Amino acid sequence: MKLRSASSREAKISAHFDSQVEGESAGDGISVISKALQNPLILDLILALLDESDLKKARLVCRYWAEIGGSLLGKRTSLNVNQFFRYDGSKLYQVTPVAQNVMRHLSITEEFHPSIPSNKKASVITKIFTNLPHVSQFTREIRFDADRWKLVTAFVNGLRKLNKSTTNIQEISVSVWDLPRTIYPPFTKKLPIQANLTSIDFDVCDNDVLRSLLQILMESAPNLTSLCVSSTFFPNLEGCKHLKVVNFGIFRSAPSTVANFDFAAAIGMLAQVKDSLTELEFRYSGGETGTPQQSQNLDVPVMSKLTSLSIHPEGMYLIQDILNEDHLPALTKLVLNIYNARKELNVASQLNLWKRHRGVKFLSLSLDSRSSLDVNTIGEQIVRLFPSVRKFELILWLDRTNSIQEVNQMMAPYQNWALEEANVRGYRVKAASVLVAILENMANWKGAKSVHFFDARIMQDDFFSSINDLILLSRGFKSVEIDDYEGVVPEEIQEIMRPILDGSGAPIRVTGGVVRTPE
Repeated sequence: MKLRSASSREAKISAHFDSQVEGESAGDGISVISKALQNPLILDLILALLDESDLKKARLVCRYWAEIGGSLLGKRTSLNVNQFFRYDGSKLYQVTPVAQNVMRHLSITEEFHPSIPSNKKASVITKIFTNLPHVSQFTREIRFDADRWKLVTAFVNGLRKLNKSTTNIQEISVSVWDLPRTIYPPFTKKLPIQANLTSIDFDVCDNDVLRSLLQILMESAPNLTSLCVSSTFFPNLEGCKHLKVVNFGIFRSAPSTVANFDFAAAIGMLAQVKDSLTELEFRYSGGETGTPQQSQNLDVPVMSKLTSLSIHPEGMYLIQDILNEDHLPALTKLVLNIYNARKELNVASQLNLWKRHRGVKFLSLSLDSRSSLDVNTIGEQIVRLFPSVRKFELILWLDRTNSIQEVNQMMAPYQNWALEEANVRGYRVKAASVLVAILENMANWKGAKSVHFFDARIMQDDFFSSINDLILLSRGFKSVEIDDYEGVVPEEIQEIMRPILDGSGAPIRVTGGVVRTPE
């Protein structure tokens, strides 16, 4: 929204105040409006309508607008502080003062001004913490992204210079990739305690010494509640007594073997936070997985407060004896992304080892027709394991699905649930018959129903041959959406489709995915 939108909003406010000031002169009315626009609550509402570009322009109006606009920018954007430093010959200087209210989110990267010599870049990063005023007091989030060891060390040295008695930093994000395979000394010197630091996001490459960096970061945050880690190692969470949210991903840069995935280490990590954790997400990315061989006699912890669990992809974390009422008694939300699983992972066999969990009320399930999964068998297992699901989200990858029978096999099991709400997201549908089959199956489900087809590609002749069926079946739905990445339907197709859909009253919205039939 452009600056004139703010002017329109001001006009409405002005009209309101004019109507309230009867008998006053025009000058008095303007005075009242002027005073009203000095109210930070009203000005906040007006400036909040602007995009970032216009908000920066609005700050030029006056000092008061600059202050309010700066606070809004500080909340919305991340300030790249590298660019505030220059070199003049051999002298480092700060090019312009930085207002305290735009320093809420700081970004430190490898993008320096061209005047900064290569051998001085590390010192600039450290000086960010010493030369920029208000970092400890006003900064709430720091993001660091680099792939040079000297810059990593400089960032850590800068953190050590923070005044622990005044720092208000709440979140630190570290991303380090492509470090040369050199032996670096571990970080052993502790960082200042940061009592307000409650969130750490740590995304690093295959380098064991970075484990020590994560360790000193966690030790500096005695009140840490949220931890997101993508790494090649399982961190030691023993000192994290207040940790509530863990988002953990194992990354492999080369094909992994069974030994790469240590179930005992994963279980050991969970045991360290079993008494505080409420949300857990397990991820896997990188090289191909082997066939996980689960160790016997794992001491799986009881996590009495865990209410939300996400597992994806490939079945690597389908740990026996963890997803049941005994070990996760408070679990109500479950996300299972088991698409692209290869036959040797034998997901169906692993699910057979699970026990029923009647506490799960929300379940999100991703299935892929491109994989070797027996999606019908998995659906039956899921319904058996989680009989109390009331809100269901089904994500289907349908690239290779053209058979109505395949759709029926994927979707039929879920009609047995007493659902209150169901949402289906279908990706890459190529045939109108698949659209119809999905709606027919969902019509047999209970509860309020919505479906969204993403990145569809259906020929117009095929689509129009099924449009009456789509209209009829969609009447029991909250919404039916069809689109693609381009979000464009050819004009000649729109001219035919629009009056049909608008006149039907069906909740169908088509913004893409219907294309010209080749001649």
